[in-house]
Amino acid sequence: MKYKKFKSIGKKAIIFMSLILCVSLLGVGYSRWNTDMGTIVNVTTGFLKPTFLLDEHKISFPDGELSLSLSDDGHTLYIEGEVYPEFNENILIKIVDEGSVPSVLDEVDEDDGDISALEFGKRDVENFELNICPENDTDAKQYKDYDTADMGQQIENLKERIKSYKREENYRFEYILSFEQDI
Repeated sequence: MKYKKFKSIGKKAIIFMSLILCVSLLGVGYSRWNTDMGTIVNVTTGFLKPTFLLDEHKISFPDGELSLSLSDDGHTLYIEGEVYPEFNENILIKIVDEGSVPSVLDEVDEDDGDISALEFGKRDVENFELNICPENDTDAKQYKDYDTADMGQQIENLKERIKSYKREENYRFEYILSFEQDI
């Protein structure tokens, strides 16, 4: 009887040992198979590059002339020139996106824009209008004509207006346009 018990325990032990050996071989085979698999992933990101586009470098108006120039990287537009106090013109500014990602206007930061106003419609990067008008300056407004019937007063007003043409003012204004990725 003792032999029968041992014989039945031996068969169970052999089955368990075989099962453990099979599971171990399966794990070793899986690990070998798993280490031989590889995945190669390449990720390329895009970039934003809004730059100014100049059609003309000099713009002439009846009451002034402006010259436009770009910085080396195309991110800064310089506008210089001499205009009369009654100058009130819109300058078309074109911006193109040379990047690989579509971009939109995110924010406009204005610094010292007393005589200028930047107008834009949509958030797309394309065309802007810059209005330059020295008459928006409070000092220049004092030379406006007055409607009076007195000829002497009109002559004095005209003399003051002529003086305004001799007066030279330097103005500086700056706009910083920030762009972001269009979604």
